[in-house]
Amino acid sequence: MTVKIHTLYQSRTAGSATKHEATVTIPATETIFSCKKPKLPTPIKVMLDRKFPGWQFPEVSDEDCQGVKQWGGPEAYPELIQGDFDGDGRLDYAVLIEEGSEAGDRGIAVYPDIYIVAFLNRQKKLKMTIVTREGGDCLQLMHKGDGDYDYEAQREFTYSNDTIFSGAGMGGTSYLYENGKFRAIITSD
Repeated sequence: MTVKIHTLYQSRTAGSATKHEATVTIPATETIFSCKKPKLPTPIKVMLDRKFPGWQFPEVSDEDCQGVKQWGGPEAYPELIQGDFDGDGRLDYAVLIEEGSEAGDRGIAVYPDIYIVAFLNRQKKLKMTIVTREGGDCLQLMHKGDGDYDYEAQREFTYSNDTIFSGAGMGGTSYLYENGKFRAIITSD
């Protein structure tokens, strides 16, 4: 079986963008990946338990899970990514967690806070940093050297280090580690 995909895309040349229409026929094969929750390294779990008692991984849609695995491979998780975020040559981690999903005083549901928490590898210990309290639906790793588009600055750029990306719906934000902290850039709109 084959599927025809009709799409509108832009090609860029120096200083201009041209719109093209294309119809592509591709074989309809779909790999379905298992969407289990990740197993965290013990030091990360201990630090999360201390800072966020009762935390848990948020529910991730099957569509988001499949997208993360298609992008990052079958061992990728929408709640956990690994990369060298600070450029020091050591493996760092980022997790997507939720805290506080319960009923409030009047029995009204209190929606959880969704956090992205990074763990930067500092020689023999991990440094925990809250990246944002508006974590989105899933995490993806953007690799050093990948290109992207900054919607606020209206320009293309290249990632200087591995970077945390978090998406929600059609929008998304990349969190770049610069000058000792994470900076948010809207990279999907």
